[in-house]
Amino acid sequence: MPPVPKPTEQRVRRHKRVVDTPPAAPESGGRVPEWRRASSKWHPAARDWYLSLRESGQAFYYQPSDRMAAWFLAEQMSRVLADPEAKASSYDSVMRGMEQLLCTERSRRAAHVELAPPGASSRPPGEAGASSAGERRAAEVEAGIAHLEDARRRLAGS
Repeated sequence: MPPVPKPTEQRVRRHKRVVDTPPAAPESGGRVPEWRRASSKWHPAARDWYLSLRESGQAFYYQPSDRMAAWFLAEQMSRVLADPEAKASSYDSVMRGMEQLLCTERSRRAAHVELAPPGASSRPPGEAGASSAGERRAAEVEAGIAHLEDARRRLAGS
């Protein structure tokens, strides 16, 4: 497994950073993406995890299949937590599922996703005097979401 990247404030950057930020309002005409209801039969810890995941910053990037995977994982987590004879491998599979949904700081860093508190600047520390290209990029980010595909094309030079 490759090493986990350092947090932004600890990195030395030689290239401009491309930042993806969620827009202030959902793109889908003001509709919030649908999440399945948390089951009242779930273990309280599984229910709390599922509900907190819906509010987490990485949830912005989830597709319908990711939301369904989160629901399934909460179902599985509930079963594992309710079983007094659950094996360690059951807990391990739940933790791997959580990492795939970017629920841990380590998994977010490995995916190059950094969540900032609401209202935090999208510019990394020490980049106050950004060049005109950097300032234009920051303006693009503040105007809306900087799509991953656009960033990939820009970085690839095409």
